[in-house]
Amino acid sequence: FEIGGGAYVYQDVADFIRENPSVQGLDEVMDWPAISTPGHPGHQRIWELMQATRDTRGVIDGHASGLTDPDRINAFVAAGMESDHETRSPEEAWFKLQRGLFLQMRDDLIEKAIPYFIEKGLTNWSNVSVVTDDRNVADTLKVGSMNHHIRLAMQMGVPAIAAYQMATINPARHAQKDDIVGSIAPGRYADVVLLTSVEDVAIKYVFANGKLAAQDGKYLLPVPKIDWPDWATDTINVGRDLTAKDFEIRAPDGKTSVTAAIQNPRYTNPKQETATLPVVNGVVQRDVSRDIIKVAIVDRYTGKANIGKMFWTGMGPKTPNSAVASSISHDLHNIIVMGTSDEAMAIAVNRIGKLQGGIVLV
Repeated sequence: FEIGGGAYVYQDVADFIRENPSVQGLDEVMDWPAISTPGHPGHQRIWELMQATRDTRGVIDGHASGLTDPDRINAFVAAGMESDHETRSPEEAWFKLQRGLFLQMRDDLIEKAIPYFIEKGLTNWSNVSVVTDDRNVADTLKVGSMNHHIRLAMQMGVPAIAAYQMATINPARHAQKDDIVGSIAPGRYADVVLLTSVEDVAIKYVFANGKLAAQDGKYLLPVPKIDWPDWATDTINVGRDLTAKDFEIRAPDGKTSVTAAIQNPRYTNPKQETATLPVVNGVVQRDVSRDIIKVAIVDRYTGKANIGKMFWTGMGPKTPNSAVASSISHDLHNIIVMGTSDEAMAIAVNRIGKLQGGIVLV
């Protein structure tokens, strides 16, 4: 199991929710195997975190990626999850909505699900919201962020008032924070956006913290300079420089080929892909001609140079002796590296260590 830099326990979560009104609860509970499997190493801790959230009347937000089977979705809801932002199909979204989940829709689902919902006769959109998640900055600069999602919802058929509620009061109610945010009303906090067109979500002015922050697409306030402390920037601790040998995958003695498990970005596929790969001098080889390279996760926290590695397809470099590594790697942000050679992978990870984080291409 992947190692993180720390772990929260029951009391941490309870204190966060009690002491800080900006903490709504337990967010993005995604480790469904730990929740549903009593023998799982994380089973007790995740249930304690959820119990701490219930005890302090917080909200438990889920992450149901790959949960499409009705029985598993029912179990997901029964376990205490209250929302999901990882829905892929309109049918799955409708089933989850019927089970009481607060549906958080990204742009790809907005386009697919809203026409389906309208066809099903949905008129009450109060349990639906539009959200962004891990969005590419280039996409945001090109089409916008929440303004794009609201506009897209209207284009797909949601009435204008309901579309704006999906980005304001609906999520505020879900988070149990509608007494302080989510609407422009006495006693509430709100940044205010003034539009020249409701249908186009054409933004003229943005007021934040009571100040005019932007006008006609131009940011007006000073950009603060942050002097980050060392503890926030000195966070990569692999423990030593890695070598190509660290990324070798050894075969059983005497083998000239093996059947290897192959991972891909569609990790929710229940069927494990495999491929026959050659063995040279006891080391299992990639097959770049079939788009089979190697991926590894390198522990950045303990200084023990722990490495998990396997073969990979569907993403990553194709050029001989190349690799790409990143310390931006949800959710624990260990170093992930993909490469067509072990030497390039070692160079990329070592450079990440020298830079104390970032993205490196070799």
